[in-house]
Amino acid sequence: MRYAAVIGYGKNGQANVEALLHMGYQVRVYDDSPISLSDSDGDSSAVVWTGKQIPDELEVVIKSPGIRMDHSLIQRLIQANIPVVTDVEFFQTNFDFPVVGITGTNGKTTTTTLVGEIFRQAKKEACVAGNIGVGILPCAVHAKEGTWFVLELSSFQLESCAHFQPKISTIINLRPDHLAWHGGYEAYKAAKIKIWANASSDDIIVVNQDEPELVAVGRESKAKIIGFSIEKELEEGCFLRDNALVYRENGSTVVIAKLDEIPLKGRHNYQNLAVAVALSRQAGVGFDPIRKAILSFRGISHRFEWLGMHGKRGFFNDSKGTNTEASVAAVQAVVGRKVLIGGGYDKGEEFGEFFEVCHRNQVHTVVLMGETAPKMKEAAKRAGILTILDASNLKEAVALSMENSQEDDWILLSPACASWDQYKSYEERGEIFRQVVMQIEETD
Repeated sequence: MRYAAVIGYGKNGQANVEALLHMGYQVRVYDDSPISLSDSDGDSSAVVWTGKQIPDELEVVIKSPGIRMDHSLIQRLIQANIPVVTDVEFFQTNFDFPVVGITGTNGKTTTTTLVGEIFRQAKKEACVAGNIGVGILPCAVHAKEGTWFVLELSSFQLESCAHFQPKISTIINLRPDHLAWHGGYEAYKAAKIKIWANASSDDIIVVNQDEPELVAVGRESKAKIIGFSIEKELEEGCFLRDNALVYRENGSTVVIAKLDEIPLKGRHNYQNLAVAVALSRQAGVGFDPIRKAILSFRGISHRFEWLGMHGKRGFFNDSKGTNTEASVAAVQAVVGRKVLIGGGYDKGEEFGEFFEVCHRNQVHTVVLMGETAPKMKEAAKRAGILTILDASNLKEAVALSMENSQEDDWILLSPACASWDQYKSYEERGEIFRQVVMQIEETD
């Protein structure tokens, strides 16, 4: 009999328990909060574990990504020479599937979803999983041989990886994020670049040629380098030229699609499209399914999602804007007078430059919520924004936005912060915003 433990019994932890049971492990389950196992997990092979005693027979522990390595139980396990890993590392050492690994500060979910859609168009067997909300390990225990795994990977998942080696991988971009959790930018960057740490000459890394920091990291790799850019032409890779998305290889340039044909708009989305094309092409996908997928793909919920006109104002749900870089992209993409609803969990970012961009892009009113509201208010004042309001929840924020806007203004939820101070996830925050907006009564 083999023995494993799972630390953290949220969505990720429950997926890990399910997979370990399927693999024949006896599983001990720990959480900082009181838990009861789900019906499917609650057989004699899975038991709640208090963590007070460390069983001698324990072989491996899978922690949920958001639990830090300095957690007291994890430190005791490390001292007892028991491996503590995330599902990503466990996947690497226990399964053999081709992997497209996708990380970066912004655009991960859109890019991962789009690559999955491209593979579907190409009739390529694929499991889209990871930080996107689908457990990696349950997919792995049920997948057919040769299935591609398209994985969205967070810094939390990558931080403790030592052996992870995707066949094809990218870091879309790199900006300060999760600084409080990691303890600073350099630690955050170190976690992200682990996706390339074990790449061999048989692997491929897709590098953003517009970011010198990532170009420099890429040069240190043994892997083959393919580029993408939204600012310059490349000898090989995906880039923009003559208002079109194009791909160049072996001296030949292929037009994927004209920008005015593509449903996704905004420079941040063109970056996501370019990297998705490059990743898919390196996985052997033809240009026809790539084009079909791009022309039919309309993005993901909560990422610059158009909610329509309500009360004669236009509403966008960008709850997935969980850092300043993501929210800058949303603010710049909406042209015209606008109200910004922002604020949330404090990850350690500064907001001075963000509100200067807002001021230059016709944000006339800011409605702030959550832990960062005082900090953001001061930054907005310094940037010259005149109307700055406080709200305790999204219903109040929408009401204040309506009162302080005029017909044909835009109202944009793009918090520039995580949701964890008031909501379980950015999805929950975005869904509540959507519900509030849909209840606005229309007037003649």
